[in-house]
Amino acid sequence: MSKNEDKILLKYETKNIDDYLAVGGFNALKRAISMSPDAIIQEVKKSGLRGRGGAGFPTGAKWDSLYKYPSKKKYLCCNAAEGEPGTFKDRYIIKKNPYQVIEGMAIGAYAIGAARSYMGIKVIFEEEIRRLADALKECEDRGFIGKNVFGGALDIPIDIKLGPDNYLFGEETAFMRVLEGGPCMPRIKPSFILGLGNGLKMESEDNAYVDGIPTLVNNLETYANIPHIINNGAEWFKSFGTEKSPGTMVFTLNGDVKRPGMYELPLGTTLSWLIYEIGGGPVNGSVKGVLPGGPSNKILAANELDVALDYDSLKAAGSGLGSGCVIVYDETACMVKTALTFSIFFMKGSCGQCTMCNSGTKRLTDLLTFIEHGRGDEKDITEIWSWIPQMMKKEAGRCYLITAEPIVVSSIMQKFPEDFIKHIEEGRCPYSRELTSFKILSFNEETSEFSQAMI
Repeated sequence: MSKNEDKILLKYETKNIDDYLAVGGFNALKRAISMSPDAIIQEVKKSGLRGRGGAGFPTGAKWDSLYKYPSKKKYLCCNAAEGEPGTFKDRYIIKKNPYQVIEGMAIGAYAIGAARSYMGIKVIFEEEIRRLADALKECEDRGFIGKNVFGGALDIPIDIKLGPDNYLFGEETAFMRVLEGGPCMPRIKPSFILGLGNGLKMESEDNAYVDGIPTLVNNLETYANIPHIINNGAEWFKSFGTEKSPGTMVFTLNGDVKRPGMYELPLGTTLSWLIYEIGGGPVNGSVKGVLPGGPSNKILAANELDVALDYDSLKAAGSGLGSGCVIVYDETACMVKTALTFSIFFMKGSCGQCTMCNSGTKRLTDLLTFIEHGRGDEKDITEIWSWIPQMMKKEAGRCYLITAEPIVVSSIMQKFPEDFIKHIEEGRCPYSRELTSFKILSFNEETSEFSQAMI
């Protein structure tokens, strides 16, 4: 099991703001407002913190671009949408210690000069919404958040915005459209990163900005790291993890493993250590395959598990760290059914505005359905391979969804071709078991069990 001294975000569980203050809560914000915004950003840069939402973009560089951008008004957003199957880490952090997220947002807002801050979260996350709302009220009542921070030193209002139970709500440009009151559909232009793209229009005066108000968007886990970096320094933060992937990450270990659960580990921990030493190994026989970063990344076979869980190592292995969602499949799992499960997920998640995405996700799902139910043939496999390069063209769609599906489907087909051949030759699925759906609703720590719903 991971040791407490290896933890940053889950080291302390806080029931209320007094618990947080007792372990140094809001000392980082006090320190931050005694620093210049540039000094804060340089410390975040030196820490090497990378975004925990999936892309791993350097946080300090993103903050610096917003800080330097010549605009009289700026916004800050926390993306807590968490839409990918198999992940629960943002909600778990909210449950354990939401105050560090709020403090991190406040520091970020001060650093870039944001007028307001928004936290976007799915409306179905009722328990987490209540926890956040209660924590925000406590912080406002104590003068740490709102209009009169530290006796009027600065204004840091934070609002919670609710969005739909939709995968694309986590996509940055669709996320901002929902916050504005629009549909959950990605924009044509990229979001505001390094001074380019679209920002938010939250008030009538914002319409004067053609591209919207310049907006910083980071994942919830990213903000949770900020108070610890400001309190302890960049060098302390870099003592965790690896040179290019410093810090820790909260991993959701799920699937065919004996001890599923939520584990905070230093980046660079090997995938095999997580599965065997912490997770207790596969439920049945041996490991067949693992998605180390959720279904937006390539699957790894059993002989590839000694890879380090960090951004660069997994990229070199042809996969990705994603949002720290590790899904394990043992030898009883059907890989055709696995590909079909995630194909259905992406098909349902597509907003339909891009022709190739709309038609491609539907067609891949149909073809995989034929194969899974014993009605497929070699022509169906050939057709799947003909769709994949079309869907992965840069101009095929507005967001990453159209790329994610062919990535996971093609990797499963490449790594486990024998499963597809068996389905065709036998005219049926040779595996009797059903697969776990991996759409997590909650986690019971006492029993180490996830409550899940169908994708």
